[in-house]
Amino acid sequence: MEIRRKLLTFLITPLALVLLLPLQAQAQAGDSLSGDEIKTLFTDKTFDGVNHNSGSCFKNYASPKGACLVHYLSGKKSGETVEIAWKVKGDMHCCVKKGKNICGTITNEGNGVYHKILENGVHLQTYSNVNEGNQL
Repeated sequence: MEIRRKLLTFLITPLALVLLLPLQAQAQAGDSLSGDEIKTLFTDKTFDGVNHNSGSCFKNYASPKGACLVHYLSGKKSGETVEIAWKVKGDMHCCVKKGKNICGTITNEGNGVYHKILENGVHLQTYSNVNEGNQL
C-alpha cells in the first residue's frame, strides 16, 4: 500500500505542476500597468481597439501632447475620426469625453493585448496591435 501511495504521489506531483504553472503565468500577465508603463505604452503610438460597451472597433493615435485621434472602423460612428483628450492619472488611463474623465486600469494579457478595466470593474475596452507613431 505504501509503494502504491508513493508511486501515485510521484506521478501526480509533476502533473499538478504542469497544470498550475500556466495559472501562475496568467496571473502575472494580468497585472495592472503603472502610470509610467501606461505612458510608455500609448504615447506617440497607434493601436487598435474594441469598445465592449458599444461594440465598435476603432484605431487610435495617442499624441505626446494629450490629444487622441479615434478613427471608428465600425459602429454608429463608422468612418468618422474624432479628437478627444487622454491622460494618465495615478495608475489609470483616462479619456476625456465631453469634459468627463473615463478612467480605468490597464492590464496586460501578455501577448500584445491590453484591457481597460473601469473603477467599477467593467471591462470597457481591449487594445492590441500597438505601433510607433501616427499611422491613421
